[in-house]
Amino acid sequence: MASKALLRQRVLQLREAVPAALHRQWSDAITGCVLAHPGYLPAGTVMAYAAFRREVDTAGIILASRAAAKRVVLPRCAPGEKSLELYAVEEAGQLAPGAYGILEPVPARCRRVPAGEVELVCVPGVAFTREGGRLGYGGGYYDRFLTSLPAGAISLGLAFELQLVDAVPLAGHDHRVTFVVTEAGVYPAARG
Repeated sequence: MASKALLRQRVLQLREAVPAALHRQWSDAITGCVLAHPGYLPAGTVMAYAAFRREVDTAGIILASRAAAKRVVLPRCAPGEKSLELYAVEEAGQLAPGAYGILEPVPARCRRVPAGEVELVCVPGVAFTREGGRLGYGGGYYDRFLTSLPAGAISLGLAFELQLVDAVPLAGHDHRVTFVVTEAGVYPAARG
């Protein structure tokens, strides 16, 4: 199995090479899968992320969630603690580039939301296995965050099919997602 660094580099190169029109088409297909997911429909609080570089675009999920009167929360990185803080976001004016250049909520313009109130979370990543294994960017932010979710919360790893791999090196602190969602459909993670 390739090291995390090599796997990260290989998959990011593949993702960065996706043409803009295909990126939009695949992101739209993933949005459709998320909106049709049985866990999405009853969720009152949905956590998304502001897509960075060539990640799956979540703008459609955010807009549809607002239109469905769901509370939309986005994460803000707290680099000192290597943790994510959640804030309810209602408009783009509440966002600004954060510690890593990613659009994040501005605390003075948003209301903080406890992780325990999140019912469904859209999780970015570099690579996923069909069984829910996730390779992130190396900071451990989402691994730590996912352990703080309530028992019934659902985590959806959003990725393009080309980001799926047979295996990712998992350490004890690495956290699996409940489902992996790609442009081809939804993969339920293996439990156990």
